Amino acid sequence: ATVESSVKKVADDVTALANNARSTIEKDMEGVADAVSESMDEVVGKVQDAVEEDIKEIQDAVENAQSVIQDQGDVVAAVSNVTQTVVKGAEDVRSIVSEEVEDLGDVVVDKLDGMVGDVQDSVEADLKEVQKSVDSLEDFGLESDE
Repeated sequence: ATVESSVKKVADDVTALANNARSTIEKDMEGVADAVSESMDEVVGKVQDAVEEDIKEIQDAVENAQSVIQDQGDVVAAVSNVTQTVVKGAEDVRSIVSEEVEDLGDVVVDKLDGMVGDVQDSVEADLKEVQKSVDSLEDFGLESDE
């Protein structure tokens, strides 16, 4: 081995370290994206279910209000009931979304923690290769700055 080939080996190993870290991050970010996508699909499904239920309740409240109006009953109470049902629908959606976003945050944090661990493992393994290359340079009398 020559000095030039040993220097090139160090450079190649450092490049490999960076490339491996990047590919590890990209792979793990796909996992994060998949988790977000799955979670959002779930949120949309839950919201649709809640909205369908709430719309049915709103329709019932409106029909009730119409019959109360025809029977000259307590119109104010009937209209108030419609309003409360509509507001409840919005609150249902908000609570589903906020609960799911919290869960999603936990999933994303777990995935990102995993990514950090994976990158550390990748870099540690590659650093051993870099160190071997640097050590082989010392055989030529080139000292590293340790």
